[in-house]
Amino acid sequence: TADESGPPVGTSVGDTAPNFTAHTTDGGSLTLYDHRGEVVLLDFWGAWCAPCRISMPHLDELARDYADEGVVVIVVSTDAAEQTSIDFLENGGYDAFLSVWEPGGKSGSPLTELYDLDGTDVGIPCTFVIDRQGVIRYVGHPIDLIGEMIEAIL
Repeated sequence: TADESGPPVGTSVGDTAPNFTAHTTDGGSLTLYDHRGEVVLLDFWGAWCAPCRISMPHLDELARDYADEGVVVIVVSTDAAEQTSIDFLENGGYDAFLSVWEPGGKSGSPLTELYDLDGTDVGIPCTFVIDRQGVIRYVGHPIDLIGEMIEAIL
């Protein structure tokens, strides 16, 4: 359902980001709309994906640099097995993220379908920057996301 005062729900810049509730890799759950009032970097990635592995240190740096300013990084694993993503994040020391995983892998996960990753020009990795009102302000490769872009919507 769309927020009556905001743009329609969709996956393009200017749309209200689609809400979801997903399982976190630490055994809990996460609902996107619970993070309204924060800037969310929603990153779709996989340990199977070389560009994803390359961009993780950059995302980690952004998460740490902007955590005190209300920026939250949610990483959505597209790995076939949840443990693969858990192991990758733990081995890399990536503990500044909220990590979610849903069954289905890179093409069948309800979250990759909800965010229409097959329909984007980006593919995986793909980062959506969602402002404090829940509106998408950036869709693209995480390595192209720079601090000035985040600061512009803080």
